[in-house]
Amino acid sequence: KCDNDVDAAGAVREWLEANPINPGRTAVEETALVPLREKMEPESSSPQFPHPDSSALYEYGVFLMRDGRDVEALTCFRKAVASDPRWIPPILGIAQIAVRTDRYDSAQVALERILRTEPAHRDALWLMAVLMDQRMDRTGEAMRWYKAFIARHGDDPMAKKARQRLTVLQTSPDHLEATPN
Repeated sequence: KCDNDVDAAGAVREWLEANPINPGRTAVEETALVPLREKMEPESSSPQFPHPDSSALYEYGVFLMRDGRDVEALTCFRKAVASDPRWIPPILGIAQIAVRTDRYDSAQVALERILRTEPAHRDALWLMAVLMDQRMDRTGEAMRWYKAFIARHGDDPMAKKARQRLTVLQTSPDHLEATPN
């Protein structure tokens, strides 16, 4: 729920576009992924990836996600995490797909996993705040995550948006009703 000019879907879409999993990928790099895609893409419709390299699985998952093939991308990210459970990028990929597919509880679990390992992780903090605020309608938790983002990333361009959203939440009727006098 959003009562100002920041609509929920737009905010998440804007964040995902501004913060791709692998920022800065060029058309040349995308083209370079084609042989990897051909090598790893299964013959059948059910993904069975023989390549155990978590880095390759992650990169292929990014490729699939950008191609709109979320189910297959999720398989790659999960296999990458199984190969290296501490590696954050594929866990973030899982969270992003969960948000895109309206599986908010799954997104929250993935983001919490990242934040337990790396409490100041920029993208996880921001996505958690937006998830709580605009997808799960948990104002108190959203405020806590926006504050955590600002505390750790106050100079980041997204901190301005976090401050604006925090101000809106603090003055919302729902928050004022929940605050004891």
